[in-house]
Amino acid sequence: MLIRVVVFIIFILFIAPLNSHAEFTISDSTKVNYYIKAGDKFFESKKKKLDSLALKEYLSAIDILNHQSQLSDLNVKVNLRCASVFYWYKDFNSALDYYKRALSIQENLPNNTESLLSINKKIGQVFWNLGEIDSAFFYYSEAEVLSDNYPHSKTTADLYGFIGLLYFETGNFIQGLNYSLRYLEIYENYFPSYKKAIYRAKNNIATIYKRLEKYDRSLEIYKEIIDQTDRSKNDVRIAETFVILYQNLGTVYNEVDKFEEAIKFIKRGIDNHNFDESSNSRLSVRLYENLGTSYQGLGKVDSAMKYFDKAIIEYNKYFPYKNVLFANILMKKALLLNEMNLGKEAKDEIQEAIKTVIINFNNPNFKVNPKYPFQTLSDLETFRILVSKAEIIEKFNENNDSETSKLVLDTYQLALQLAEKIRKSYDSDEAKIFFQNNVYPVFEESIRVALQLFEHTQDEKYKHLAFQFSEQSKAAVLEESIKNHEIKGYTGIPKELLVQERDLKIQLSKVKSRLANANDQEKIDKYTLQLADLEIELGKVIKSFEAYPNYYALKYANNEVNLEEFQKRLQHEDKALLEYFWGEKEIIGFLVSGKNFLIRRFPLDSGLINNIDQYYTAYKTYSPGEPFGGHQSGYEIYNKIFEPFEKELSKYKKLVIIPDGKLNYLPFDALKTEPHKDFYLIEKYIISQSYSGKLWLDAQKINNSGNNEILAIAPFAKDVALGYVAFRDKYFSPLPATRQEVKGISNHFYINEEATKNRFLDEYQNYNILHFATHAEVNEEEPSSSYITFFPKGEDAEYRLYVHEMYNLNFDSTKLVVLSGCETGSGQFQRGEGIMSLARAIAYAGCPNIIMTLWRAEDKSTSFIAQKMYQYLEDGKPKDEALRQAKLDYLHSDEFFKIDKTPVHWANFIVIGNADPIASLPIYKQIYFWVSLALIVGAVLMFLKRKGSKTFA
Repeated sequence: MLIRVVVFIIFILFIAPLNSHAEFTISDSTKVNYYIKAGDKFFESKKKKLDSLALKEYLSAIDILNHQSQLSDLNVKVNLRCASVFYWYKDFNSALDYYKRALSIQENLPNNTESLLSINKKIGQVFWNLGEIDSAFFYYSEAEVLSDNYPHSKTTADLYGFIGLLYFETGNFIQGLNYSLRYLEIYENYFPSYKKAIYRAKNNIATIYKRLEKYDRSLEIYKEIIDQTDRSKNDVRIAETFVILYQNLGTVYNEVDKFEEAIKFIKRGIDNHNFDESSNSRLSVRLYENLGTSYQGLGKVDSAMKYFDKAIIEYNKYFPYKNVLFANILMKKALLLNEMNLGKEAKDEIQEAIKTVIINFNNPNFKVNPKYPFQTLSDLETFRILVSKAEIIEKFNENNDSETSKLVLDTYQLALQLAEKIRKSYDSDEAKIFFQNNVYPVFEESIRVALQLFEHTQDEKYKHLAFQFSEQSKAAVLEESIKNHEIKGYTGIPKELLVQERDLKIQLSKVKSRLANANDQEKIDKYTLQLADLEIELGKVIKSFEAYPNYYALKYANNEVNLEEFQKRLQHEDKALLEYFWGEKEIIGFLVSGKNFLIRRFPLDSGLINNIDQYYTAYKTYSPGEPFGGHQSGYEIYNKIFEPFEKELSKYKKLVIIPDGKLNYLPFDALKTEPHKDFYLIEKYIISQSYSGKLWLDAQKINNSGNNEILAIAPFAKDVALGYVAFRDKYFSPLPATRQEVKGISNHFYINEEATKNRFLDEYQNYNILHFATHAEVNEEEPSSSYITFFPKGEDAEYRLYVHEMYNLNFDSTKLVVLSGCETGSGQFQRGEGIMSLARAIAYAGCPNIIMTLWRAEDKSTSFIAQKMYQYLEDGKPKDEALRQAKLDYLHSDEFFKIDKTPVHWANFIVIGNADPIASLPIYKQIYFWVSLALIVGAVLMFLKRKGSKTFA
């Protein structure tokens, strides 16, 4: 302090008195730098009392600068210093003021340096802490634009790290991973000595893998960091990294229910943590919170409560405001109180969590919910809290009081409205599908409560709500993608942006193909980073669409299911719609017809599950020449989930089925309707399917009229010896029947070496019906790597048409796609979205009308059915009727032995979408029809005339 006084006296006596204007300016600059250095010395200690002194010095510097008319780097510097002190205090509003002042000055300086990037990044961080996520994204985006000039700087790397964390916090884990990979790549390649930053990046990546439920990969990375960190354990700068790693390892073990292992690591973190250091305050809270979760998992509720309370104490020590961290602890505590059967306390605690996380909602009464829409500190956390509230309230509704059930349903509805908003905000289908999969249980609970309310009140609106929830749970991402594809063209989005989006998607497809075929780690790492870069750029483009009001309004419009619209359309079509919802404990069936609406519930017991599994296995494992072993299982399934609707269904010939869960893999028209006779459902009904009722309804609005130019592809149409049995699943094996198949379908066909991928891509938009008679490969582990095979020439990507490539094709003018390869309708099942199949990619690309296969297709029978189906289509029959009649022709044909007429050979084809005819009845048949009708009418009139004459006589 004495030295400081002496220096200041010298400053006043020898520097301040200088009189010229130039000397006066130098004097002011010297004073400002003096105050800044003095403030820095206080601030280095990061202790509250000294921080106040630091702020005083900085404000003295600002006071001098305010008397100068010119702006300078010093103005920026000292405002940033003030902002840093307030940020450290967690006084974010004051910090924001000074950061914005610094930004305003920096923007007006002639040399906009990397400082402008840094300031925007810091403002983004402040808004994040204030819970204003949109503003945080805005400033991060501004910084990201500037970062293009500094692609390999630490500031850019840190920016990517923060953006990755923000995406992580909002639940978009895929984009969070992409940014975190870029964060790591810059530090590893350009600043390898910054170990702490590298460990932090890897830690973030491991945490994201945990949230993506890839627990083994997450543990692998955490342990790898610990091994690397052990070699540097004398470096005090990474001491905190150890604590974070121990905590995060504990959270992974919590997720996989290894609670003893979790406790071991979290306690190790606590033992190495400095709880008195305010910079570690968030970590202090999380350690106790996660330890409480571990003990709750072990059923040690007293210990769990003790650590949740400790987390709250730590929180109150350092945080003068309520945030998402606090809300999360309150939610966990409420769920623990719920587990302890302390209903009132649980309800009060969860309501406090809602008050914390929803801005401007302060009602302490748990019977009151906020009105949607509302602003939150975190939409994702609010969704979880609302779901928890519904569960807590329902647990103590022992008498099934209707008013309480209404509150439960209202709470679930709020959560689902928020979930829809969250899903639509994501910029990749992969992120949306992952999120929708986790929302699915809320749909199930909502349906159950709605049906419970109907039973008690007999109010039909609750039945309608149950159907609405079922519909909302199905193919929402696919529907949204199709809608986005449609609306982009008329919402004012510039063509150059749409072209940029298309080009990025094409590049993404190419890199995904390379990644799918990469066979060494160096290539995998290279393509993974390229993929991250492209997905980041694509995300920016997609986000930019929302700047156009018409697009934004249509994208975020709430399109509720209108049962009356379904019934009106079904009455017009003279059809019934049967939709299933597959839950954890039951299957729920909804039957909608023009004049009726029925709901049936079927317990999902072991008997039903075993029959479904056995039935599907019978198809998958069938060997040619063997008897089919699935008949009894098929009858049991029919008897259980279909027969209860027969009384109403018997009024209709045509039926649309919306399957769910494992029912997606089953051929409904092959279900036996009698236990001891070969009588199938196909002989009673004309059946088509759809991914959801809404998509079926949308498909009916598509005009099927126009030309019927067919392009048929058969790359493996080679002749083979007699007796050869071919299936369309064996890699490159000949499919001799496909030669006759494509020749019988169209004059425009390519076979063998002419059937190349490039030729197809060049010509497919010239045709409105596409027919693939080829091999297909389904990858259930990585659905985007499934593909259709063209003539094998060159590298894999030159003859394989991958799913991720199909998404980028334009099938807007395509009326029908027939995929007569193996398992083209099969693939990985995602709850809430359906089967990730080749057929789904076709629908995504613009053609909702598809004929696909559920299992491997036998060559000869497939060829026979395909040719017959096209004959009926040419005759003007609807698609579903044409396919049904072709199957029946196969069953009644003398060309095949009886052993080859099992459902394995004919039932795998199904129709998706609009079943309307694709061709009018031929002229000669129209003439024949009208002549026949005229003759019949004439005969009837003659008969009536003669009868009348006799009666008169």
